[in-house]
Amino acid sequence: PIPAGDDEPLVPEEKAVCEGGALTATQAFEVLSDGAVAAIAIDTRGLKDYEAGHIPGAQLISTADDEFDEKLDALSRDVTYVVYCRRGNVSQGVVKQMLDMDFKHVCHIGSGFYGWQSEGLPVEKGGA
Repeated sequence: PIPAGDDEPLVPEEKAVCEGGALTATQAFEVLSDGAVAAIAIDTRGLKDYEAGHIPGAQLISTADDEFDEKLDALSRDVTYVVYCRRGNVSQGVVKQMLDMDFKHVCHIGSGFYGWQSEGLPVEKGGA
């Protein structure tokens, strides 16, 4: 753990992991599964991709949505976000955008949803 200050509780290391960088699919799974850290996956792909398969519990906030910026801005700044797209390229830009919007705990899956699937991690199907 990383000391947060004299009288403040310790910040779990997992939170420090999500400060703008890329995670492997397995690391992302660990962050999302850790009950001590409030973490939400954000799927930036389109609805058809989301319905075909997504990380369980992921919120769909597609970069193709006209209200994408507004939807990001409406999110709590007190949660850790794991952003993903197909291969990791788009989500990297979304992380930068979120950091510019004063999100502190945001990261992305470097290999995207394809990496998540190739690791055999859980996938959920169906609508948003």
